[in-house]
Amino acid sequence: MSAVNFSVRSAAGAVTHGQAHDTDGLIIPFFTGSQISLNLAPQDVVGYTQSGNDLIVELASGQKVTVQGYFFDDSRDPDLFLSAQGELHHVELGGHVGDQYLATYNPVDTSGKWSAYDELVFLDLERVEPVVAPLIAPALGLGGVAAGAAAIGGVVLADDLLGGGGGGPIIPTVDNPDGTYETGGPTPTPLTITGTGEAGSTVNVQVGTSTQVTTVGDDGTWEVIFEAGDLPDDGVYESVVTVVNPGGTEYTLDGPALDIDTTPPVVSVGEGTVSVGEIVNAEEHDDGHVIAGTGEAGATITVEVNGTTQTTTVSQSGSWSVHFERSVLIEGEYTTGVTITATDLRGNVTTVTDQIQVDTVAPAVNMNTVEGDDVINATEASDGVTLTGYAEPGSTLTVAFQGLTRDVTVQSDGSWSIDFTAAQIAQGDYASAVTLTATDLAGNSTVSRYSLHVDTEGNVSLNTPVSGDDLLNETEAAQGLNLTGTAEAGSTVVVEMMGAVRTVTADGSGNWTASFAAAEIPAGEYDATINVSATDLVGNTTTTSSVLRVDTSTFVGLESPVSGDNMINAAEQTGGVLIN
Repeated sequence: MSAVNFSVRSAAGAVTHGQAHDTDGLIIPFFTGSQISLNLAPQDVVGYTQSGNDLIVELASGQKVTVQGYFFDDSRDPDLFLSAQGELHHVELGGHVGDQYLATYNPVDTSGKWSAYDELVFLDLERVEPVVAPLIAPALGLGGVAAGAAAIGGVVLADDLLGGGGGGPIIPTVDNPDGTYETGGPTPTPLTITGTGEAGSTVNVQVGTSTQVTTVGDDGTWEVIFEAGDLPDDGVYESVVTVVNPGGTEYTLDGPALDIDTTPPVVSVGEGTVSVGEIVNAEEHDDGHVIAGTGEAGATITVEVNGTTQTTTVSQSGSWSVHFERSVLIEGEYTTGVTITATDLRGNVTTVTDQIQVDTVAPAVNMNTVEGDDVINATEASDGVTLTGYAEPGSTLTVAFQGLTRDVTVQSDGSWSIDFTAAQIAQGDYASAVTLTATDLAGNSTVSRYSLHVDTEGNVSLNTPVSGDDLLNETEAAQGLNLTGTAEAGSTVVVEMMGAVRTVTADGSGNWTASFAAAEIPAGEYDATINVSATDLVGNTTTTSSVLRVDTSTFVGLESPVSGDNMINAAEQTGGVLIN
């Protein structure tokens, strides 16, 4: 088709006629029009789509007619008509299947003396333009031939219609010309078209690209059968019947429409299966399971899972959905098959298979013992702390500790590790919680909580003054020395004095005593340093010290000679003697 004739009625009522050529892309401007008629029959069109503000009419020839601005104004509701051979059909653009409109055709009656649609009718008489339609269309008779009109291109003359004074010819007919015959499915039934005519006439019936030829029988009837293998491609076609009587007169008649559909319906899944990347987790399993998708409007959808079948019908918008109770899918971690069958109104069937992946099992997660005993002492805290453990490979893990929540990468073998610096661990003696949250690929979560003990504090004291006055004399030293003090209960206390070392344990009340023998205290006069260190049960070590004065020495001497000669005479006796 190299060109398409068209008529456009403006909003003011004026009608203009034109021709769109394939060299210009078959483009028809229609931004302000109210009605447009294309010189096409319904069987010439295979589909209607929208592109922006334009209507695209897809032809059986593979060409596309662009009606520019058809959707330009939302407040406008323009009329679209197809007209060929004196017929006029109003096109109703209904819902969608994919990007295609569901179009229906309604014949328009233009048989009266005058019709508002006369200027939109195309007669196709040697491509007569529509401007002559008002002069001819009212007189149209059977088969679209104008009574009283001259013969054009083999069309019957007026004398033929009136009988020519010789009784007149037998005018051929087609049975049920306004009917629609449907066929399709896996085994389409043959379609039969019948009619009447003058015996011996040749009858040619064309449906799309398929043609059947027969001859009118002696009883004045004819019949053609389109077997399944003779049918054209799927679509809706208006049959065209051409009858040539024995005298050579040709009649062109409209036959019934043929609606052929042997194409299996399209069906796809958009929700609920492995093909769209979904996994049924524990939460979703509790609510039952939904499988949904798209398909051919009106088709019946059956979905079978684990021996249970759900059935629904594809809506006019092309969507479908089914719901399975939670009992259909048992809990656990597994994959099961899904069979989806779509059957359209003609019986065409499409079957697709898919899978449902079920994972209602919460992921494993744990934490290893921290610092060997789940206690963090001052030394361990000073260089930071590393938490480690195991989680399900592929899961995501968050760790909350010391007021911080951080994401952790789980390795392919399931191991994980996270470091906390010394600055992130508060000093003191307290319990500190660790919360692990693991979420697997299906969305199942496990929360595990642990408690660590942080103890970075220790204490030790030495009771003073030692010996009551921090001075150790000879008598006190001769009795030995007991040093006492306090520390955390159970702490190991080491006391060192003058090279002697005692190791003792603080009792349940935190008291300790270290005893040193007299032999361990050197005689003399000097300052002795006492050093005390206490290591508590978690390994914290605290020290203290004190100084003790030791004085165990005495000295006495006699000056000699006494009285100068070590002799006391009478005079010295009388006066007394001084001894130094």
